[in-house]
Amino acid sequence: MSGDDDAARDFARIDLELRVLQGLAATGGLSHVQVRRRTQELAAEAGYVPAPPPEQERVDVVLGWLHRQQLTGGDTVSVSEIHRGVYPLHRNDDGRRWCRRVTDVQDVVSALVDAGYLRTLPAPLTTRGRQPSPRYELLRAPYPHDQHPTDSQTGGAR
Repeated sequence: MSGDDDAARDFARIDLELRVLQGLAATGGLSHVQVRRRTQELAAEAGYVPAPPPEQERVDVVLGWLHRQQLTGGDTVSVSEIHRGVYPLHRNDDGRRWCRRVTDVQDVVSALVDAGYLRTLPAPLTTRGRQPSPRYELLRAPYPHDQHPTDSQTGGAR
């Protein structure tokens, strides 16, 4: 019976935390992204759905930014441009604190290359100065034309 008691206590704790999250969301104490993330974690603890990995959330944020830029296949973008587009948004404490440096965005861009969204372009030959930020060609649109994600799915306002 001890296992049943532990499960009941866990569900009671999760229920209480969900109620607190609702209150914090209603009063503006937490952003909608923070509430969604913690709700997903609690649901995973209760065995309902798996929590998304942080890498996937980062990929979704970058895909959302690419979508809002209205880039199409053949357009090019640099890692620095992606970082400048995503970085200001992380100050809202909405889960994007991972992109403090350009190198933090590079891992996400590599995942997008592996997924077939981007293709690495050859670096131009330079003889002096700093190397330019790597450029990538967009191979396919982040979202199909008939599917327009909501702001909560892309991680920000349009």
